[in-house]
Amino acid sequence: MALKLPLLSRPIDTSNLSPTTVADAWAIQFNTALQSPSTLSKVLPLLFVTQVAPWWSDHLALTWDIRTLNSQAAILDLLQYAMSEGRLAAFSLKSATLIPTASDTLVYIQARYSFETDETIGTAIANLVSDDRGTWKAWTVATKLEDLKQYNADRSRLLVQDHIPGELVDVLVLGAGQSGLQVAAAIRTLGLSCIVIEQRKRIGDQWRQHYDFLKLHLSKWYAQFAYHPWPPETPFFPTRDNVADFLEDYAKSLNLRVMTSTVIQKADYNHLGYWTVALSGPHDSSGALRVKHLVLATGINGLRPLVPSIPGKEAFCGLAIHSSHYKNGEGWADKQAVVVGCGNSGHDIAHDLCNYGASVTMIQRNPTMVTHQVLTIPILGRLYNNTLPVETADDILESTPVNVARLLASIPPKVLNQDVVAVNEGLLKAGFRLKPPDRSTFIFERFGGHYLNSGTSNLIVDGKISIKSGIPITKFTPDGLQFEDGTHLPVDLVVFATGFDLRSMRDTALQLIGAEEGQNLKEVWGLDDEGNVRGAYRDSGHPNLWYFGGDFQGARYFSKPLALQILAAKLGILNRYQGGK
Repeated sequence: MALKLPLLSRPIDTSNLSPTTVADAWAIQFNTALQSPSTLSKVLPLLFVTQVAPWWSDHLALTWDIRTLNSQAAILDLLQYAMSEGRLAAFSLKSATLIPTASDTLVYIQARYSFETDETIGTAIANLVSDDRGTWKAWTVATKLEDLKQYNADRSRLLVQDHIPGELVDVLVLGAGQSGLQVAAAIRTLGLSCIVIEQRKRIGDQWRQHYDFLKLHLSKWYAQFAYHPWPPETPFFPTRDNVADFLEDYAKSLNLRVMTSTVIQKADYNHLGYWTVALSGPHDSSGALRVKHLVLATGINGLRPLVPSIPGKEAFCGLAIHSSHYKNGEGWADKQAVVVGCGNSGHDIAHDLCNYGASVTMIQRNPTMVTHQVLTIPILGRLYNNTLPVETADDILESTPVNVARLLASIPPKVLNQDVVAVNEGLLKAGFRLKPPDRSTFIFERFGGHYLNSGTSNLIVDGKISIKSGIPITKFTPDGLQFEDGTHLPVDLVVFATGFDLRSMRDTALQLIGAEEGQNLKEVWGLDDEGNVRGAYRDSGHPNLWYFGGDFQGARYFSKPLALQILAAKLGILNRYQGGK
Protein backbone atom coordinates (compact mmCIF):
# COMPACT_ATOMS: atom_id res chain seq x y z
CA MET A 1 0.00 0.00 0.00
CA ALA A 2 1.44 3.35 -1.06
CA LEU A 3 2.40 5.83 1.64
CA LYS A 4 -0.27 8.48 1.94
CA LEU A 5 -2.17 10.52 4.48
CA PRO A 6 -5.50 9.32 5.93
CA LEU A 7 -7.37 12.36 4.62
CA LEU A 8 -11.15 12.71 4.97
CA SER A 9 -13.41 13.62 2.08
CA ARG A 10 -14.64 16.65 4.03
CA PRO A 11 -13.52 18.69 7.06
CA ILE A 12 -14.31 17.19 10.44
CA ASP A 13 -16.36 19.04 13.04
CA THR A 14 -14.35 19.08 16.27
CA SER A 15 -16.49 21.57 18.17
CA ASN A 16 -18.13 18.93 20.41
CA LEU A 17 -15.32 16.39 20.30
CA SER A 18 -13.89 14.99 23.54
CA PRO A 19 -10.35 13.67 22.92
CA THR A 20 -10.36 11.88 26.28
CA THR A 21 -13.59 10.02 25.47
CA VAL A 22 -12.30 8.94 22.06
CA ALA A 23 -8.90 7.85 23.38
CA ASP A 24 -10.43 5.95 26.30
CA ALA A 25 -12.90 4.15 24.03
CA TRP A 26 -10.09 3.06 21.72
CA ALA A 27 -8.08 1.71 24.66
CA ILE A 28 -11.07 -0.29 25.95
CA GLN A 29 -11.49 -1.86 22.51
CA PHE A 30 -7.75 -2.57 22.26
CA ASN A 31 -7.57 -4.08 25.75
CA THR A 32 -10.56 -6.30 24.98
CA ALA A 33 -8.83 -7.55 21.85
CA LEU A 34 -5.74 -8.50 23.87
CA GLN A 35 -7.85 -10.91 25.92
CA SER A 36 -8.60 -13.00 22.80
CA PRO A 37 -5.37 -13.39 20.80
CA SER A 38 -6.94 -16.00 18.52
CA THR A 39 -9.48 -13.48 17.17
CA LEU A 40 -7.09 -10.54 16.99
CA SER A 41 -6.82 -10.76 13.20
CA LYS A 42 -10.58 -10.12 12.91
CA VAL A 43 -10.54 -7.23 15.36
CA LEU A 44 -7.46 -5.47 14.03
CA PRO A 45 -9.28 -3.64 11.16
CA LEU A 46 -11.61 -2.18 13.79
CA LEU A 47 -8.65 -0.80 15.73
CA PHE A 48 -6.38 0.42 12.92
CA VAL A 49 -7.01 2.47 9.81
CA THR A 50 -7.71 0.57 6.62
CA GLN A 51 -7.75 3.38 4.04
CA VAL A 52 -3.96 3.67 4.44
CA ALA A 53 -1.38 1.31 5.93
CA PRO A 54 -1.14 1.71 9.72
CA TRP A 55 2.14 2.05 11.62
CA TRP A 56 3.55 0.58 14.81
CA SER A 57 6.95 1.66 16.04
CA ASP A 58 8.56 0.06 19.06
CA HIS A 59 11.53 1.09 21.15
CA LEU A 60 12.40 -2.04 23.15
CA ALA A 61 9.03 -2.55 24.86
CA LEU A 62 7.72 -5.36 22.64
CA THR A 63 10.79 -6.29 20.62
CA TRP A 64 13.95 -5.44 22.60
CA ASP A 65 14.84 -3.61 19.40
CA ILE A 66 14.06 -0.40 17.53
CA ARG A 67 11.50 -1.38 14.93
CA THR A 68 8.91 0.31 12.70
CA LEU A 69 6.22 -1.82 11.03
CA ASN A 70 3.81 -0.59 8.37
CA SER A 71 0.94 -2.96 7.58
CA GLN A 72 -1.95 -4.73 9.24
CA ALA A 73 -0.20 -8.08 8.78
CA ALA A 74 3.09 -6.94 10.30
CA ILE A 75 1.33 -5.34 13.28
CA LEU A 76 -0.70 -8.51 13.83
CA ASP A 77 2.47 -10.60 13.88
CA LEU A 78 4.12 -8.18 16.30
CA LEU A 79 1.18 -8.13 18.72
CA GLN A 80 0.80 -11.91 18.70
CA TYR A 81 4.51 -12.28 19.40
CA ALA A 82 4.48 -9.67 22.19
CA MET A 83 1.49 -11.30 23.89
CA SER A 84 3.06 -14.76 23.67
CA GLU A 85 6.24 -13.40 25.28
CA GLY A 86 4.37 -11.52 28.01
CA ARG A 87 5.62 -8.15 26.73
CA LEU A 88 2.25 -6.46 26.19
CA ALA A 89 -0.51 -5.56 28.64
CA ALA A 90 -3.63 -3.41 28.84
CA PHE A 91 -3.26 0.29 28.02
CA SER A 92 -4.23 2.86 30.65
CA LEU A 93 -5.00 6.38 29.38
CA LYS A 94 -2.85 9.22 30.71
CA SER A 95 -3.81 12.11 28.42
CA ALA A 96 -5.39 12.91 25.08
CA THR A 97 -5.00 16.02 22.93
CA LEU A 98 -6.54 17.11 19.64
CA ILE A 99 -3.76 17.89 17.16
CA PRO A 100 -4.62 20.10 14.17
CA THR A 101 -2.60 19.87 10.96
CA ALA A 102 -2.22 22.15 7.97
CA SER A 103 -5.03 20.22 6.24
CA ASP A 104 -8.72 20.84 6.97
CA THR A 105 -9.36 17.17 6.27
CA LEU A 106 -6.84 15.73 8.73
CA VAL A 107 -6.84 16.14 12.47
CA TYR A 108 -5.81 13.50 14.95
CA ILE A 109 -6.10 12.78 18.63
CA GLN A 110 -2.78 12.05 20.27
CA ALA A 111 -3.35 9.68 23.17
CA ARG A 112 -0.72 8.79 25.77
CA TYR A 113 -1.04 5.47 27.58
CA SER A 114 0.93 3.48 30.12
CA PHE A 115 1.11 -0.30 30.43
CA GLU A 116 2.81 -2.74 32.78
CA THR A 117 3.80 -6.37 32.40
CA ASP A 118 5.14 -8.60 35.13
CA GLU A 119 8.67 -7.33 34.43
CA THR A 120 8.40 -3.99 32.60
CA ILE A 121 6.88 -0.52 32.61
CA GLY A 122 6.04 0.93 29.20
CA THR A 123 4.42 3.89 27.53
CA ALA A 124 2.46 4.11 24.31
CA ILE A 125 1.43 7.04 22.14
CA ALA A 126 -1.34 6.52 19.57
CA ASN A 127 -2.39 8.95 16.87
CA LEU A 128 -6.09 8.33 16.30
CA VAL A 129 -7.84 9.56 13.16
CA SER A 130 -11.46 9.52 12.11
CA ASP A 131 -12.80 7.89 8.96
CA ASP A 132 -15.71 9.36 6.99
CA ARG A 133 -18.18 7.45 9.15
CA GLY A 134 -16.84 9.06 12.31
CA THR A 135 -15.04 5.97 13.61
CA TRP A 136 -11.75 6.73 15.33
CA LYS A 137 -8.93 4.30 14.65
CA ALA A 138 -5.18 4.23 15.18
CA TRP A 139 -3.04 5.54 12.34
CA THR A 140 0.20 5.18 14.29
CA VAL A 141 1.11 3.59 17.61
CA ALA A 142 4.49 3.91 19.31
CA THR A 143 5.53 1.82 22.31
CA LYS A 144 8.57 2.42 24.46
CA LEU A 145 10.18 0.57 27.35
CA GLU A 146 10.53 2.89 30.34
CA ASP A 147 11.97 0.59 33.00
CA LEU A 148 12.56 -2.95 34.16
CA LYS A 149 10.56 -3.18 37.37
CA GLN A 150 13.24 -4.58 39.64
CA TYR A 151 15.96 -2.39 38.09
CA ASN A 152 14.32 1.02 37.84
CA ALA A 153 16.45 3.95 36.77
CA ASP A 154 17.31 6.09 39.77
CA ARG A 155 18.72 9.57 39.24
CA SER A 156 19.95 9.72 42.81
CA ARG A 157 22.78 7.41 41.75
CA LEU A 158 24.24 10.43 39.96
CA LEU A 159 24.62 12.27 43.27
CA VAL A 160 27.55 10.12 44.35
CA GLN A 161 30.78 8.92 42.79
CA ASP A 162 30.57 5.76 40.74
CA HIS A 163 31.84 2.68 42.56
CA ILE A 164 33.66 0.15 40.38
CA PRO A 165 33.19 -3.28 41.99
CA GLY A 166 36.15 -5.61 41.44
CA GLU A 167 38.23 -5.47 38.28
CA LEU A 168 35.47 -5.72 35.66
CA VAL A 169 33.79 -2.46 34.56
CA ASP A 170 30.29 -2.77 33.11
CA VAL A 171 30.71 -0.13 30.41
CA LEU A 172 33.53 1.84 28.84
CA VAL A 173 32.38 4.82 26.77
CA LEU A 174 34.71 6.24 24.14
CA GLY A 175 34.25 9.99 23.85
CA ALA A 176 33.21 12.65 26.37
CA GLY A 177 31.13 14.79 24.04
CA GLN A 178 27.44 15.42 24.55
CA SER A 179 26.59 11.90 23.33
CA GLY A 180 29.14 10.05 25.44
CA LEU A 181 28.37 11.94 28.64
CA GLN A 182 24.60 11.58 28.31
CA VAL A 183 24.74 7.86 27.65
CA ALA A 184 27.18 7.44 30.55
CA ALA A 185 24.73 9.23 32.83
CA ALA A 186 21.88 6.99 31.67
CA ILE A 187 24.02 3.91 32.26
CA ARG A 188 24.78 5.00 35.80
CA THR A 189 21.10 5.63 36.64
CA LEU A 190 20.55 1.91 36.06
CA GLY A 191 23.18 0.95 38.60
CA LEU A 192 25.84 -0.07 36.08
CA SER A 193 29.47 0.99 36.51
CA CYS A 194 30.86 3.20 33.76
CA ILE A 195 34.09 4.93 32.76
CA VAL A 196 34.35 7.51 29.98
CA ILE A 197 37.62 8.12 28.17
CA GLU A 198 38.40 11.30 26.26
CA GLN A 199 41.45 11.80 24.09
CA ARG A 200 41.53 15.56 24.60
CA LYS A 201 43.08 17.24 27.60
CA ARG A 202 39.90 18.84 28.81
CA ILE A 203 36.21 17.93 28.57
CA GLY A 204 34.59 20.26 26.04
CA ASP A 205 37.73 20.85 23.98
CA GLN A 206 36.08 19.31 20.94
CA TRP A 207 33.77 22.36 21.00
CA ARG A 208 36.44 24.91 21.96
CA GLN A 209 38.43 24.01 18.85
CA HIS A 210 35.58 25.06 16.54
CA TYR A 211 35.30 28.50 14.92
CA ASP A 212 34.51 31.46 17.17
CA PHE A 213 31.24 32.32 15.40
CA LEU A 214 29.68 28.95 16.26
CA LYS A 215 26.49 28.80 18.26
CA LEU A 216 23.53 26.47 18.24
CA HIS A 217 20.89 27.26 15.64
CA LEU A 218 18.17 25.68 17.79
CA SER A 219 17.08 26.71 21.26
CA LYS A 220 18.58 25.63 24.56
CA TRP A 221 15.23 23.99 25.34
CA TYR A 222 15.64 21.63 22.38
CA ALA A 223 19.33 21.13 23.21
CA GLN A 224 18.82 20.26 26.87
CA PHE A 225 20.87 17.46 28.42
CA ALA A 226 19.39 14.48 30.22
CA TYR A 227 19.22 14.80 34.01
CA HIS A 228 20.86 18.24 34.26
CA PRO A 229 19.54 21.60 32.95
CA TRP A 230 21.47 24.46 31.43
CA PRO A 231 22.41 27.25 33.86
CA PRO A 232 19.64 29.90 33.96
CA GLU A 233 21.93 32.51 32.39
CA THR A 234 22.55 30.41 29.25
CA PRO A 235 21.40 32.36 26.17
CA PHE A 236 18.49 31.10 24.06
CA PHE A 237 21.00 30.00 21.41
CA PRO A 238 23.98 28.62 23.37
CA THR A 239 27.39 29.57 22.05
CA ARG A 240 30.36 27.32 21.41
CA ASP A 241 31.84 28.18 24.79
CA ASN A 242 28.51 27.74 26.58
CA VAL A 243 28.38 24.15 25.31
CA ALA A 244 32.05 23.43 26.03
CA ASP A 245 31.85 24.69 29.61
CA PHE A 246 28.56 22.94 30.24
CA LEU A 247 29.98 19.58 29.14
CA GLU A 248 32.66 19.99 31.79
CA ASP A 249 30.12 20.99 34.42
CA TYR A 250 27.81 18.12 33.39
CA ALA A 251 30.47 15.47 34.02
CA LYS A 252 31.38 17.02 37.37
CA SER A 253 27.82 17.62 38.59
CA LEU A 254 26.69 14.08 37.72
CA ASN A 255 29.83 12.48 39.15
CA LEU A 256 30.82 10.79 35.90
CA ARG A 257 34.23 9.13 35.83
CA VAL A 258 36.07 10.64 32.86
CA MET A 259 39.70 9.87 32.01
CA THR A 260 41.02 12.70 29.84
CA SER A 261 44.15 12.68 27.63
CA THR A 262 43.52 8.97 27.20
CA VAL A 263 43.11 6.83 24.09
CA ILE A 264 42.34 3.17 23.43
CA GLN A 265 45.13 1.41 21.60
CA LYS A 266 43.38 -1.92 21.17
CA ALA A 267 40.37 -3.89 22.40
CA ASP A 268 40.37 -7.71 22.51
CA TYR A 269 37.13 -9.66 22.95
CA ASN A 270 37.25 -13.12 24.49
CA HIS A 271 34.95 -16.14 24.73
CA LEU A 272 33.94 -15.16 28.27
CA GLY A 273 32.17 -12.11 26.84
CA TYR A 274 34.30 -9.21 27.98
CA TRP A 275 36.88 -6.86 26.50
CA THR A 276 40.49 -6.36 27.49
CA VAL A 277 41.20 -2.76 26.56
CA ALA A 278 44.72 -1.38 26.21
CA LEU A 279 44.88 2.30 27.20
CA SER A 280 47.52 4.97 26.95
CA GLY A 281 47.47 8.19 28.89
CA PRO A 282 48.41 9.75 32.23
CA HIS A 283 45.63 7.91 34.08
CA ASP A 284 46.72 4.49 32.90
CA SER A 285 48.66 2.51 35.49
CA SER A 286 48.28 -1.10 34.39
CA GLY A 287 47.93 -0.45 30.68
CA ALA A 288 44.77 -2.55 30.43
CA LEU A 289 41.16 -2.45 31.59
CA ARG A 290 38.63 -5.28 31.65
CA VAL A 291 35.16 -4.14 30.58
CA LYS A 292 31.94 -5.89 29.64
CA HIS A 293 30.62 -3.43 27.06
CA LEU A 294 32.19 -0.85 24.74
CA VAL A 295 30.17 2.16 23.61
CA LEU A 296 31.63 4.18 20.74
CA ALA A 297 30.47 7.77 21.17
CA THR A 298 33.26 9.20 19.04
CA GLY A 299 30.95 11.29 16.88
CA ILE A 300 28.96 10.21 13.85
CA ASN A 301 31.57 11.79 11.61
CA GLY A 302 34.50 11.22 13.92
CA LEU A 303 35.82 14.65 12.92
CA ARG A 304 37.63 13.12 9.94
CA PRO A 305 37.48 15.98 7.42
CA LEU A 306 36.44 15.43 3.81
CA VAL A 307 38.36 17.68 1.40
CA PRO A 308 37.83 17.34 -2.36
CA SER A 309 40.94 16.59 -4.37
CA ILE A 310 41.48 19.57 -6.67
CA PRO A 311 44.57 19.78 -8.90
CA GLY A 312 47.03 22.64 -8.54
CA LYS A 313 46.66 23.24 -4.82
CA GLU A 314 50.42 23.18 -4.30
CA ALA A 315 50.79 26.17 -6.65
CA PHE A 316 48.07 28.23 -4.92
CA CYS A 317 49.59 31.29 -3.25
CA GLY A 318 46.69 31.85 -0.89
CA LEU A 319 45.46 29.80 2.07
CA ALA A 320 43.26 26.72 1.61
CA ILE A 321 41.92 25.01 4.76
CA HIS A 322 39.12 22.75 5.93
CA SER A 323 36.42 24.35 8.08
CA SER A 324 37.71 22.41 11.10
CA HIS A 325 40.83 24.64 11.00
CA TYR A 326 38.98 27.94 10.56
CA LYS A 327 38.81 30.18 13.65
CA ASN A 328 37.55 33.61 12.57
CA GLY A 329 37.71 36.21 9.83
CA GLU A 330 40.26 38.44 11.52
CA GLY A 331 42.87 39.59 9.00
CA TRP A 332 40.74 38.93 5.92
CA ALA A 333 39.17 42.37 5.54
CA ASP A 334 39.15 43.49 1.89
CA LYS A 335 40.37 40.04 0.83
CA GLN A 336 38.69 37.61 -1.57
CA ALA A 337 37.34 34.57 0.29
CA VAL A 338 35.65 31.45 -1.06
CA VAL A 339 33.66 29.02 1.07
CA VAL A 340 33.09 25.66 -0.59
CA GLY A 341 29.95 24.03 0.82
CA CYS A 342 26.55 25.36 1.84
CA GLY A 343 25.69 23.50 5.02
CA ASN A 344 25.44 25.12 8.45
CA SER A 345 29.22 25.47 8.82
CA GLY A 346 29.62 26.95 5.35
CA HIS A 347 26.95 29.54 6.00
CA ASP A 348 28.36 30.40 9.43
CA ILE A 349 31.88 30.86 8.10
CA ALA A 350 30.70 32.94 5.15
CA HIS A 351 28.70 35.10 7.55
CA ASP A 352 31.69 35.55 9.84
CA LEU A 353 34.04 36.47 6.99
CA CYS A 354 31.47 38.97 5.71
CA ASN A 355 31.27 40.52 9.18
CA TYR A 356 35.06 40.98 9.12
CA GLY A 357 34.89 42.80 5.78
CA ALA A 358 35.96 40.05 3.38
CA SER A 359 34.45 39.74 -0.09
CA VAL A 360 32.81 36.30 0.13
CA THR A 361 31.67 33.84 -2.51
CA MET A 362 29.99 30.57 -1.56
CA ILE A 363 30.42 27.61 -3.88
CA GLN A 364 27.27 25.48 -3.88
CA ARG A 365 27.92 22.00 -5.22
CA ASN A 366 24.41 20.57 -4.76
CA PRO A 367 20.97 21.95 -3.91
CA THR A 368 20.68 22.77 -0.21
CA MET A 369 17.85 22.26 2.26
CA VAL A 370 17.18 25.62 3.89
CA THR A 371 14.85 25.96 6.84
CA HIS A 372 14.23 29.14 8.79
CA GLN A 373 14.46 29.91 12.48
CA VAL A 374 11.37 32.08 12.22
CA LEU A 375 9.39 28.91 11.40
CA THR A 376 11.35 26.17 13.16
CA ILE A 377 11.75 27.79 16.57
CA PRO A 378 7.98 28.29 17.17
CA ILE A 379 7.19 24.76 15.91
CA LEU A 380 9.77 23.10 18.15
CA GLY A 381 8.80 25.51 20.92
CA ARG A 382 5.43 23.79 21.20
CA LEU A 383 7.28 20.76 22.54
CA TYR A 384 10.57 22.16 23.81
CA ASN A 385 10.03 24.99 26.25
CA ASN A 386 10.37 25.72 29.92
CA THR A 387 7.09 24.03 30.89
CA LEU A 388 6.72 20.60 29.24
CA PRO A 389 9.12 18.00 30.66
CA VAL A 390 11.80 17.30 28.08
CA GLU A 391 11.25 13.53 28.41
CA THR A 392 7.60 13.99 27.42
CA ALA A 393 8.57 16.19 24.49
CA ASP A 394 11.07 13.59 23.28
CA ASP A 395 8.51 10.81 23.51
CA ILE A 396 6.07 12.80 21.40
CA LEU A 397 8.68 13.70 18.79
CA GLU A 398 10.05 10.16 18.54
CA SER A 399 6.59 8.57 18.41
CA THR A 400 6.12 9.70 14.82
CA PRO A 401 7.81 7.39 12.28
CA VAL A 402 10.15 9.12 9.85
CA ASN A 403 7.96 8.46 6.85
CA VAL A 404 4.86 9.72 8.64
CA ALA A 405 6.73 12.91 9.56
CA ARG A 406 7.59 13.31 5.88
CA LEU A 407 3.93 12.95 4.94
CA LEU A 408 2.82 15.51 7.51
CA ALA A 409 5.55 17.92 6.37
CA SER A 410 4.30 17.59 2.79
CA ILE A 411 0.97 19.27 3.65
CA PRO A 412 1.14 22.85 2.31
CA PRO A 413 0.72 25.46 5.08
CA LYS A 414 -2.59 27.28 5.13
CA VAL A 415 -0.87 30.64 5.47
CA LEU A 416 2.59 31.25 4.03
CA ASN A 417 5.10 33.28 5.99
CA GLN A 418 5.76 36.10 3.57
CA ASP A 419 9.19 36.88 5.00
CA VAL A 420 10.26 33.29 4.39
CA VAL A 421 8.77 33.34 0.90
CA ALA A 422 10.68 36.53 0.12
CA VAL A 423 13.98 35.06 1.37
CA ASN A 424 13.51 31.84 -0.61
CA GLU A 425 12.64 33.77 -3.74
CA GLY A 426 15.65 36.00 -3.18
CA LEU A 427 17.92 32.97 -2.81
CA LEU A 428 16.68 31.55 -6.11
CA LYS A 429 17.19 34.90 -7.80
CA ALA A 430 20.76 34.98 -6.45
CA GLY A 431 21.41 31.60 -8.08
CA PHE A 432 21.13 29.53 -4.90
CA ARG A 433 19.50 26.15 -5.55
CA LEU A 434 16.99 25.00 -2.95
CA LYS A 435 16.01 21.47 -1.99
CA PRO A 436 12.78 20.75 -0.09
CA PRO A 437 13.60 20.43 3.62
CA ASP A 438 13.38 16.98 5.18
CA ARG A 439 14.55 16.56 8.78
CA SER A 440 15.18 12.84 8.40
CA THR A 441 17.52 13.38 5.47
CA PHE A 442 19.77 16.02 6.97
CA ILE A 443 19.87 14.48 10.45
CA PHE A 444 19.79 10.75 9.86
CA GLU A 445 21.07 10.25 6.33
CA ARG A 446 23.62 12.99 5.72
CA PHE A 447 24.11 14.45 9.21
CA GLY A 448 24.55 17.78 7.42
CA GLY A 449 23.92 19.30 4.02
CA HIS A 450 21.33 21.77 5.26
CA TYR A 451 21.12 25.24 6.73
CA LEU A 452 18.82 26.60 9.39
CA ASN A 453 18.73 30.25 8.43
CA SER A 454 19.93 32.49 11.23
CA GLY A 455 20.82 35.40 8.98
CA THR A 456 23.25 34.27 6.28
CA SER A 457 20.49 33.66 3.73
CA ASN A 458 19.49 37.29 4.10
CA LEU A 459 23.07 38.38 3.36
CA ILE A 460 22.94 36.31 0.16
CA VAL A 461 19.61 37.87 -0.83
CA ASP A 462 21.02 41.35 -0.16
CA GLY A 463 24.03 40.62 -2.38
CA LYS A 464 26.55 40.84 0.47
CA ILE A 465 27.60 37.23 -0.15
CA SER A 466 27.87 35.93 -3.72
CA ILE A 467 26.83 32.47 -4.91
CA LYS A 468 28.36 30.28 -7.59
CA SER A 469 26.22 27.17 -7.88
CA GLY A 470 26.44 23.88 -9.77
CA ILE A 471 29.68 24.63 -11.60
CA PRO A 472 32.53 22.36 -10.43
CA ILE A 473 35.97 23.67 -9.59
CA THR A 474 38.48 22.19 -12.03
CA LYS A 475 41.74 23.39 -10.53
CA PHE A 476 43.61 25.82 -8.33
CA THR A 477 45.62 28.52 -10.03
CA PRO A 478 48.36 30.52 -8.32
CA ASP A 479 45.90 33.33 -7.57
CA GLY A 480 42.52 31.61 -7.44
CA LEU A 481 40.16 28.95 -8.72
CA GLN A 482 39.31 27.80 -12.24
CA PHE A 483 35.79 26.49 -12.94
CA GLU A 484 34.34 24.03 -15.45
CA ASP A 485 32.57 26.82 -17.35
CA GLY A 486 35.93 28.47 -18.04
CA THR A 487 35.55 31.27 -15.51
CA HIS A 488 38.28 32.19 -13.07
CA LEU A 489 37.80 33.59 -9.57
CA PRO A 490 40.68 35.43 -7.84
CA VAL A 491 40.94 34.13 -4.27
CA ASP A 492 43.04 34.79 -1.17
CA LEU A 493 41.32 32.28 1.14
CA VAL A 494 39.51 29.01 0.42
CA VAL A 495 37.61 27.30 3.23
CA PHE A 496 36.32 23.81 2.52
CA ALA A 497 33.12 23.44 4.54
CA THR A 498 32.68 20.03 2.96
CA GLY A 499 31.87 17.97 6.02
CA PHE A 500 33.28 14.84 7.52
CA ASP A 501 33.44 11.14 6.76
CA LEU A 502 30.31 9.38 8.02
CA ARG A 503 32.09 6.02 7.77
CA SER A 504 34.61 6.89 10.44
CA MET A 505 32.69 5.44 13.40
CA ARG A 506 32.72 1.93 11.94
CA ASP A 507 36.32 2.43 10.82
CA THR A 508 37.23 3.43 14.38
CA ALA A 509 35.70 0.21 15.66
CA LEU A 510 37.64 -1.85 13.12
CA GLN A 511 40.88 -0.16 14.12
CA LEU A 512 40.24 -1.05 17.75
CA ILE A 513 39.09 -4.65 17.45
CA GLY A 514 40.66 -5.69 14.13
CA ALA A 515 39.18 -6.46 10.72
CA GLU A 516 38.62 -10.17 11.41
CA GLU A 517 36.88 -9.63 14.76
CA GLY A 518 34.81 -6.79 13.26
CA GLN A 519 33.84 -8.45 10.00
CA ASN A 520 30.17 -8.58 10.99
CA LEU A 521 29.97 -4.97 12.18
CA LYS A 522 27.05 -3.16 10.58
CA GLU A 523 27.26 0.13 8.77
CA VAL A 524 26.28 2.95 11.06
CA TRP A 525 24.03 5.93 10.42
CA GLY A 526 21.60 6.50 7.58
CA LEU A 527 18.16 4.89 7.62
CA ASP A 528 17.28 1.23 7.18
CA ASP A 529 14.28 -0.12 5.26
CA GLU A 530 12.00 0.54 8.22
CA GLY A 531 13.13 4.15 8.59
CA ASN A 532 15.25 3.61 11.71
CA VAL A 533 18.87 4.63 12.18
CA ARG A 534 21.24 1.88 11.10
CA GLY A 535 23.63 0.46 13.64
CA ALA A 536 23.31 3.18 16.27
CA TYR A 537 21.43 2.66 19.56
CA ARG A 538 20.95 -1.06 18.82
CA ASP A 539 22.75 -4.24 17.74
CA SER A 540 26.02 -3.23 16.04
CA GLY A 541 26.72 -6.68 14.62
CA HIS A 542 29.22 -7.53 17.36
CA PRO A 543 28.39 -8.65 20.91
CA ASN A 544 28.88 -6.04 23.63
CA LEU A 545 29.87 -3.26 21.21
CA TRP A 546 27.54 -0.32 20.63
CA TYR A 547 27.47 2.77 18.42
CA PHE A 548 26.07 5.95 19.90
CA GLY A 549 25.74 9.51 18.57
CA GLY A 550 23.41 12.11 17.12
CA ASP A 551 22.28 15.64 17.77
CA PHE A 552 21.41 16.87 21.27
CA GLN A 553 17.83 15.62 21.17
CA GLY A 554 18.66 12.25 19.64
CA ALA A 555 21.46 11.54 22.10
CA ARG A 556 19.28 12.62 25.01
CA TYR A 557 16.37 10.40 23.99
CA PHE A 558 18.28 7.28 22.96
CA SER A 559 20.71 7.29 25.88
CA LYS A 560 18.30 5.41 28.13
CA PRO A 561 17.20 2.81 25.52
CA LEU A 562 20.85 1.97 24.92
CA ALA A 563 21.51 1.74 28.65
CA LEU A 564 18.48 -0.54 29.04
CA GLN A 565 19.79 -2.87 26.36
CA ILE A 566 23.14 -3.12 28.13
CA LEU A 567 21.34 -3.90 31.38
CA ALA A 568 19.16 -6.49 29.63
CA ALA A 569 22.27 -8.10 28.14
CA LYS A 570 23.79 -8.33 31.61
CA LEU A 571 20.59 -9.94 32.90
CA GLY A 572 20.45 -12.37 29.97
CA ILE A 573 17.03 -11.21 28.74
CA LEU A 574 17.96 -9.35 25.55
CA ASN A 575 15.94 -11.47 23.12
CA ARG A 576 15.20 -9.49 19.96
CA TYR A 577 12.08 -9.87 17.82
CA GLN A 578 12.94 -10.96 14.27
CA GLY A 579 9.51 -10.72 12.66
CA GLY A 580 9.19 -8.61 9.51
CA LYS A 581 12.92 -8.66 8.76
